[in-house]
Amino acid sequence: MTMTKPITVISQFIKSQRQSGKHIPVGSFMRWAYALIFLLALSSPDVTAQNITGLAPEEEEAVENKSNIVDAQKDLRDSIIDSLNAALREAGMRELLLAENLEAHGMAAREDSIRLQHRKEKIQALKATTPGVPLIVDKDTLLLLYANDGGETAEVRTADAARKIQSLGRRLTFSADSVHVLQSEFSCDIMMDDVVILSITELDGVWESKDFKVLANEYAATIAEKIGEIHDEYGAWAKTRGFLLAALIIFIQYVLIRFTNHLYRLALKRIAWHEQNTFKPIAIKNYDLLSPARQGRILGFFTNMARWLLIIIQLIISVPLIFTIFPETKQLANTFFSYLVSPLRDIGMGILGFVPNLIKIIIICLVIKYVLRGVRFIADEIEAERLQLTGFYPDWARPTYLLIRTLGWCFGVVMIWPLLPSSDSEEFKGVSVFIGLVVSIGSTSIVGNLVAGMVMTYMRPFRVGDTIEVNGVRGAIIEKTPLIIRIRTPKNDVVTIPNQSVLTNNVTNFTTSTQDRGGVIIHTEVTIGYGEPREKICDLLTKAALNVSEQMVALPDGNQVPLLAKEPKPFVLITALEDFYVRYQINAYTLAYNHLPLAYSELHKQILDTFFAAGVEIMSPHFFAKRNGEDIQMPPSGAQA
Repeated sequence: MTMTKPITVISQFIKSQRQSGKHIPVGSFMRWAYALIFLLALSSPDVTAQNITGLAPEEEEAVENKSNIVDAQKDLRDSIIDSLNAALREAGMRELLLAENLEAHGMAAREDSIRLQHRKEKIQALKATTPGVPLIVDKDTLLLLYANDGGETAEVRTADAARKIQSLGRRLTFSADSVHVLQSEFSCDIMMDDVVILSITELDGVWESKDFKVLANEYAATIAEKIGEIHDEYGAWAKTRGFLLAALIIFIQYVLIRFTNHLYRLALKRIAWHEQNTFKPIAIKNYDLLSPARQGRILGFFTNMARWLLIIIQLIISVPLIFTIFPETKQLANTFFSYLVSPLRDIGMGILGFVPNLIKIIIICLVIKYVLRGVRFIADEIEAERLQLTGFYPDWARPTYLLIRTLGWCFGVVMIWPLLPSSDSEEFKGVSVFIGLVVSIGSTSIVGNLVAGMVMTYMRPFRVGDTIEVNGVRGAIIEKTPLIIRIRTPKNDVVTIPNQSVLTNNVTNFTTSTQDRGGVIIHTEVTIGYGEPREKICDLLTKAALNVSEQMVALPDGNQVPLLAKEPKPFVLITALEDFYVRYQINAYTLAYNHLPLAYSELHKQILDTFFAAGVEIMSPHFFAKRNGEDIQMPPSGAQA
């Protein structure tokens, strides 16, 4: 089999098909050709060595190497395959020429129209379910794009076109004729001067069911109109008009500020005239709370505040108006207005939403207020002793009312707390926990003093005006609060003692003591040698105490009482028999609990005077050597033991 025979067979097959008027698809032809190549490759090993190599018969015996024969067969197969490939390429070219001839006779045109119709139907079906990408400029949709252009997607095409339209519209000059369409065989470019705004392709026309050239002209008109609108806002005339309007607004604002200051000066003059002629002092009892001059200063302050508030309101209106004139700063004005309006709107909506809870809070406060008024009325009646309750002292009334009032308002706060705005927010909870922690840590001693004050209120160890001694401090109580008490000492010092310290120390109440068993007993001691008779010393001490009872002093309630009482009668105690002397103690009753230092002083004076008058030496004898003729320390003969 020779190499040209398969080619001849293929050529005859193509010619017969053409004469019969049949179209040979290139794909079918290629499949037949590759099948023939495969058959030739299988039959190639039958070729003789002479056909392969072209050697003379006499040289055939010289070829003994079988490997060379195999290589020759392989080369033969490769050459056959190359020949077939070349034949296939020739057949393809002929197919193309045939297609061109068919197109010339209208057959390809009919097929293209059918294919184009199918294509339009498919695109319309896709268009019903495929959203187009809008070209939006200043919130105005100019057109929709569905197709890509080369490597650019529809989104990139519209974004780039929008940016260029904005840039071209903001030029100081613009002419509608400058927007034109540059047509080519496969696309149309919408341009302004030398800038390509958007390219419209054949595929864009198919999506819109229009010729892409007609579509490009329609889009060019729309884009030119939008550029003209933008130019009307950003052009040279718009800038000139904006500057003129801004100057007018500034001038009006200047006039308003001058007028506001003029009104302020007139108001100050009017206030000064009223201050001199009509204002009268506002007094509480004998205290002038608000004099005319002070009233004038207060009114002047509020007038000045009103002036500045009015100027600020004017600026809030005029400054954003200036910004809204120019498109470049219009967004800044909107932002500025939103900063003012949004908080006010939020506050207003918050107030409206808070109205129901506000009504509940008002009701709770009114109920607690009038309940506490009833409790206060009962407390006042008990304190004035018009209402008596068994086991309930009048001095308990006021503290009990204060305690009930505190508990009542605490209960009210617990009820009101959840009704407050944002009470359930994490920030509100965090602040409340922080405040509670600070109070609990920092008020430990305060709480202790409060509890101690409440306990002492119901223990009733003393009252205001009582003379007490606590922790070494003696004096009259001048003030008692839930936290502390204040004592005025005989030296006129005021000492403040915390209630917790009072509760944990011994308290001596001299005022209460004087109301039982004749009063408080004051006492003092003297030491006299064994040589003086006991009865004589006791009589002298008693006489000195009775001499003091002749002096009268005033109690806090104004009553006059003796400094020392005659009844019960003063008495003497012998408290110790020391080595060298006897210790005598004089005790006397007194109702003048607020004059104890004076009572002691007068008693000591009388003891000195009485003993000196009787010739008794107040001395505690001591002996340091043996007796050398000294008198024995014994009472005189005849003295009673």
